[in-house]
Amino acid sequence: EPVAPAGWTVAGSADIFGPAWDLSATDNDMTEGDGNVWTLTKTDVQLSRGTYEYKVAKDHAWNESYPEQNAQITITEAGKYDITFTFNSDTKTVDAEATLTQSSEQTFTATFVNTDKWTDVYAYTWSAGTTTEIKQLGEWPGTKLEQSSTKEIYGETYDVYSVSIKDEAAPEKIIFNN
Repeated sequence: EPVAPAGWTVAGSADIFGPAWDLSATDNDMTEGDGNVWTLTKTDVQLSRGTYEYKVAKDHAWNESYPEQNAQITITEAGKYDITFTFNSDTKTVDAEATLTQSSEQTFTATFVNTDKWTDVYAYTWSAGTTTEIKQLGEWPGTKLEQSSTKEIYGETYDVYSVSIKDEAAPEKIIFNN
């Protein structure tokens, strides 16, 4: 069933807008404000870290939409967000501002006792994501660690290294290496 013209609508990633890229979703219609600036605010949107794409379209159709390439909003911390999308129908500029209202990340700490007395100690983590591996500490060999303390084991003193990871979930796998 066709949707009546309503000005401007935002469509994009399903995590934000419900149906992905669905111009008939009237919940994503923008409201006209002063100076031909249109806005849409989505509240309590649960997002993981990542980049999300969107576009603004006129009258629920792709005939006139902005920007030419999809706009993006990058989320650097998982949690609930209030996101305000703005569109100036005179200048054809789009923008989005995401405000974190509740973090869903936790801090996980892994500790390594350097019994082999390595000169440098690195930590590398990975978890199998839905489309790619998530590497919380970067590419191999990972993050170089600083000594955090010492530990005595059977009369011998060893350096202890710790790494804290802030993320939605603990890494599935961790390798300490030199």
